[in-house]
Amino acid sequence: MLRLTFARTYTTLMAGLGITISMFFFFGSDYMERTNVEIFLSDGRFFVNQYLEQKGQADSLYKPLETTGHQPFYIFDLKLVKAPFEVCPSCKKMFVIDGVPVYQFDDYLFRAYFPLPDSDYYLQFSERDEFFRPQIEWYEDSEILFVLTLVSVITVALALMVYCYVHRLHKQIYGLNRTQQEFGQGQLSNRAALSEFKLPVRDLASSFNSMAEEIERRVKQNQIFTQAIPHELRTPLSRIQLAADLARKHAQVEHQVFYQDIDRYVEDIASFTDSLVTLSRLNTITSGVDKIDANAIDLVELLEQRIERVVNAQCSLTCNLESDTAYVMASNTLCHLIIDNLLQNATRYGKGQILVTLTECEDHFVIDVEDNGLGIPEDKRQEIFMAFTRLDRSRNRDHNGFGLGLTIVRNVCHTLNWTVTVDDSALGGARFTVMMQKL
Repeated sequence: MLRLTFARTYTTLMAGLGITISMFFFFGSDYMERTNVEIFLSDGRFFVNQYLEQKGQADSLYKPLETTGHQPFYIFDLKLVKAPFEVCPSCKKMFVIDGVPVYQFDDYLFRAYFPLPDSDYYLQFSERDEFFRPQIEWYEDSEILFVLTLVSVITVALALMVYCYVHRLHKQIYGLNRTQQEFGQGQLSNRAALSEFKLPVRDLASSFNSMAEEIERRVKQNQIFTQAIPHELRTPLSRIQLAADLARKHAQVEHQVFYQDIDRYVEDIASFTDSLVTLSRLNTITSGVDKIDANAIDLVELLEQRIERVVNAQCSLTCNLESDTAYVMASNTLCHLIIDNLLQNATRYGKGQILVTLTECEDHFVIDVEDNGLGIPEDKRQEIFMAFTRLDRSRNRDHNGFGLGLTIVRNVCHTLNWTVTVDDSALGGARFTVMMQKL
């Protein structure tokens, strides 16, 4: 991750640097070219003034120019031409500065024509090719070596600076991400230590802490509320049950059915409150087998025990194992919650037939619980794991369901780092699949 971040940041920086340099040369080439021309003209004016001052003198430096009309002078070439003069075919006119036309020839050399006062002649002032194009290899050119060295130093320096910054930033982000993961696994008291972070990650860590504070407060309020309701309901429920039992003794025979309904309603409420408490407690458990009281559990023995408790349905067990046992590391209580709720769901919404299959794979076990009910529409298969969700066909009060069983199954699987899914069963109903890691 660090290497990828560094590579992307460094590549982006170097690309931006390259684009900036290219734009600088593209837009600044005219300015730089004009500056070079002005320097060239300044040199030319110097030679013209010297020539005019020394013209006719015995010790003049420009005797060859006066006698032959041509004289090489250091890196320049001086020549007298009479107006009108012809410009070389390869010359390209660039500028006219202070009445002096400037041409470019051989793609990079300058040539200017200075008018001489009181004369029909012009002084042709040119750069000499042998001085501006030396016959040396590129690796012997000091200017090229300087540029290459400068580029290399800048590249390495930028790499070091970017790596140091990205490494520090990555370390802070990794620390914040670790805190966020622990918070997401149920450690709601975890907070990011702001002293360990620098801007801009510190602002992100501060926002995370504010969010975590609010989430923890709301979760604790919900837990208190969820656990308080069942506790407060038990006393009035007990009183209702006691009052109904006392009234039942003196009730007429034809009224006994109403008291049976009261018993069933009280049992429903008691079951509902128990489910709420279970769900509330599950929400307080940190996910991960290492965070719970786990031990080795034989799935074959567990399934056989829970299947024996099934009533009002024919339930069978099929094992596809390499040996007679199948062990996983989990909490016995949590495993009971998964199997019991899946079996109750299959009994409640099936038509009397349940098939439980235990399959061994390469690194995990799979438990399938199937029924011969009406099944679950594909667009509702994620919705059914939400609390209090009940499909249209399951709203019949004879099912005695409150929409919490599958929510408990999902939360337990999340706590154990297992997965639960639902699809169609060959029996015609729904098939719930639980996948768990081997011991």
